[in-house]
Amino acid sequence: MPLIAAAVALDQGLGRGAAKTLFIGLVFAVGGTVTTIAVGRATRQAEAQDGSKG
Repeated sequence: MPLIAAAVALDQGLGRGAAKTLFIGLVFAVGGTVTTIAVGRATRQAEAQDGSKG
């Protein structure tokens, strides 16, 4: 998604529309990273709980 946003922003040229498009791409890039970290952390915690019970 971030690469698509960058391509659309380049097509739009300089201006507010391009800035908004780049911002949306940035939000998607950061959001994906944060989601991946959260899922990994939850998985690690669940595995740790399973290991302590068994």
